[in-house]
Amino acid sequence: MYLSFNIARSVYESLIKEFESLIQPWKICCNEGALIQNFGVESNQLCSKFIKEFENNLKLFENDPSYKTFFSLFLNYLHSEIEGLFYKQLSRLKELAFNSFKESLSPIQITEKVERDVKLAIKAAENYFTTKAEILRGTKFSKDFSYSNEKKELIKAIRELATERLQMARLQGIYQKKNKNPVSISFHYLHPSPFGKDARFEHFSFNDSFDFDSNTKASLMRQFVENNNNSKKIKNNSLNQSQSTDNFVYNLNASKLFNND
Repeated sequence: MYLSFNIARSVYESLIKEFESLIQPWKICCNEGALIQNFGVESNQLCSKFIKEFENNLKLFENDPSYKTFFSLFLNYLHSEIEGLFYKQLSRLKELAFNSFKESLSPIQITEKVERDVKLAIKAAENYFTTKAEILRGTKFSKDFSYSNEKKELIKAIRELATERLQMARLQGIYQKKNKNPVSISFHYLHPSPFGKDARFEHFSFNDSFDFDSNTKASLMRQFVENNNNSKKIKNNSLNQSQSTDNFVYNLNASKLFNND
């Protein structure tokens, strides 16, 4: 028991010292604000190599409690070191993506297409960050590392900057946001048949049509019921000014229009 403990501790300390020396250039690189090329793949490969070496060196003691203890400690150490390097680079990546977005705003001209161009710049910065973050994360040992919070912070920051620039352009009179004219269509259950037929009993065919004046505003348009043999149709009153107000659908006694046959 005592022998296995000492051997496991010796292997553990030796591998940590070796691993520390190998990742020292990475730490220097991160401290200088640079990104490590292919960090995700290389860090995963390095960790896999050291895990394999730990297992091979202590294969005779793999069922010993000491082995399990030091193996768990070793995995936690590797995970902690790689995670620290990952998030330090992720913070730097967020800065680079934000600066890239700021630079992309400069050539954008203030025209009627400015909002579209700004949205494209935001999307480009977001894609840049996501692509690089995936490369940093890797796919095996560090697959549980997350960059979602940093991504949300980045998107929030660049959208705030974009809004600030557009507002500044508006205040200077350079850019005016184009208002969109809303289109509103509504139906009411008290309306007998909004398209000239009762939807409960009658259906449109290719030969059917309904009267509609496209030049009349919806708020000013009124409809009346026209008796046509045994059916009733809704028509625009602007087409027939001779109709009496009794024929209008919207009045206090609208139901009498359908009870006078």
